[in-house]
Amino acid sequence: MKKIIIFGVALILFSGYSCYSQTTRPIIQVGKNIPIKSNQPNLPITEPFLAINPGNSNHMVAAAIVNDIPNDPGETRKFMPSYMTIFTTFDGGKNWLQNDLKMKMAADPWLCIRPDGKVLLTLLGIYDSLKGVHLTYYSSGDGGKTWTSEIKSLGNNFDHQTMDMDSKGRIYLTAALDKKDTAGKTMSYVYLNYSDDGISFQPNPNLLLPNELPRFTQTIKLL
Repeated sequence: MKKIIIFGVALILFSGYSCYSQTTRPIIQVGKNIPIKSNQPNLPITEPFLAINPGNSNHMVAAAIVNDIPNDPGETRKFMPSYMTIFTTFDGGKNWLQNDLKMKMAADPWLCIRPDGKVLLTLLGIYDSLKGVHLTYYSSGDGGKTWTSEIKSLGNNFDHQTMDMDSKGRIYLTAALDKKDTAGKTMSYVYLNYSDDGISFQPNPNLLLPNELPRFTQTIKLL
């Protein structure tokens, strides 16, 4: 019997299926919806991402964007004012802790949980102290109970970052990156970085893969 977790903006489904043979169709049992209470129940929450500890399926961490309405004027206000919220459970979804990471705009949450319980979160964010949209990351050494508060940036001009983890806990990150060549023409690259400790990425990975498309998305998967 395996457990399937489907995480949505409004619900989590706990499902199980059993496959008795190659010719028998799986039996899917869908459990009841389990709402997660937010500390801001009147604000919209969007784009949830869920990660599960590979060594403990009761340990799950989800990150989502909280749209901080109403909007306000300013040069960055083409983006909806928002921040990142994080939900953590250690009992399979019965109880959740919530942590908020404040910023001017948040987008594209992506999580990985290492076998030792350390959690790494990447996102795209706008901050008062940084110019432009930055690819930033936060870490938790206690499984998602508490999070680093400092802003750790890998730079700007990134889009659509994704992560995956190998069996030893090394976390790999890819992102779309726009850079200008020597002639001043903007070129697109696949940016590749990695984290050995689940706390930080390499400061100068020097891994930029050229791409002929003007804009693209990518998702990394490890075999």
